[in-house]
Amino acid sequence: MAVNGFHGRYDGRVIVSGEWLLKHQGQLIKRPFNIELKQQQDGYDAMVKTLAQAWSQEATAIASELNRLP
Repeated sequence: MAVNGFHGRYDGRVIVSGEWLLKHQGQLIKRPFNIELKQQQDGYDAMVKTLAQAWSQEATAIASELNRLP
Protein backbone atom coordinates (compact mmCIF):
# COMPACT_ATOMS: atom_id res chain seq x y z
CA MET A 1 0.00 0.00 0.00
CA ALA A 2 1.25 3.46 -0.90
CA VAL A 3 -0.42 6.42 0.78
CA ASN A 4 -0.19 9.71 -1.08
CA GLY A 5 -2.65 11.75 0.93
CA PHE A 6 -3.64 11.57 4.59
CA HIS A 7 -4.56 15.02 5.84
CA GLY A 8 -7.17 17.59 6.62
CA ARG A 9 -7.79 20.72 4.59
CA TYR A 10 -8.66 24.29 5.50
CA ASP A 11 -12.20 23.81 4.15
CA GLY A 12 -13.07 21.08 6.67
CA ARG A 13 -12.51 18.12 4.36
CA VAL A 14 -10.12 15.21 4.85
CA ILE A 15 -8.25 13.33 2.16
CA VAL A 16 -7.10 9.71 2.17
CA SER A 17 -5.57 8.64 -1.14
CA GLY A 18 -3.05 6.26 -2.64
CA GLU A 19 -3.02 2.81 -4.16
CA TRP A 20 -2.70 -0.78 -3.10
CA LEU A 21 -1.09 -3.72 -4.87
CA LEU A 22 -1.58 -7.45 -4.57
CA LYS A 23 0.08 -10.28 -6.41
CA HIS A 24 -2.45 -13.10 -6.70
CA GLN A 25 -1.96 -16.28 -8.71
CA GLY A 26 0.73 -14.65 -10.82
CA GLN A 27 -1.32 -11.54 -11.57
CA LEU A 28 -0.67 -8.09 -10.19
CA ILE A 29 -3.78 -6.30 -9.00
CA LYS A 30 -3.38 -2.54 -8.59
CA ARG A 31 -6.15 -0.31 -7.29
CA PRO A 32 -6.01 3.43 -6.64
CA PHE A 33 -8.17 5.01 -3.97
CA ASN A 34 -9.15 8.58 -3.24
CA ILE A 35 -11.56 9.33 -0.43
CA GLU A 36 -12.66 12.84 0.48
CA LEU A 37 -14.99 13.33 3.44
CA LYS A 38 -16.34 16.42 5.17
CA GLN A 39 -15.71 16.83 8.88
CA GLN A 40 -18.87 17.09 10.98
CA GLN A 41 -17.22 19.61 13.35
CA ASP A 42 -14.19 21.86 13.45
CA GLY A 43 -11.00 20.87 15.22
CA TYR A 44 -8.29 18.26 15.42
CA ASP A 45 -10.39 15.59 17.14
CA ALA A 46 -13.04 15.81 14.42
CA MET A 47 -10.35 15.58 11.74
CA VAL A 48 -8.86 12.44 13.32
CA LYS A 49 -12.32 10.86 13.61
CA THR A 50 -13.07 11.62 9.95
CA LEU A 51 -9.69 10.27 8.80
CA ALA A 52 -10.44 7.04 10.70
CA GLN A 53 -13.84 6.89 9.00
CA ALA A 54 -12.17 7.25 5.59
CA TRP A 55 -9.70 4.45 6.38
CA SER A 56 -12.56 2.24 7.49
CA GLN A 57 -14.30 2.84 4.16
CA GLU A 58 -11.16 1.92 2.24
CA ALA A 59 -10.55 -1.18 4.36
CA THR A 60 -14.10 -2.33 3.59
CA ALA A 61 -13.57 -1.70 -0.13
CA ILE A 62 -10.30 -3.67 -0.12
CA ALA A 63 -11.88 -6.57 1.78
CA SER A 64 -14.75 -6.66 -0.70
CA GLU A 65 -12.32 -6.74 -3.61
CA LEU A 66 -10.29 -9.55 -2.01
CA ASN A 67 -13.41 -11.61 -1.29
CA ARG A 68 -14.18 -11.65 -5.02
CA LEU A 69 -10.85 -13.27 -5.88
CA PRO A 70 -10.94 -16.94 -6.85
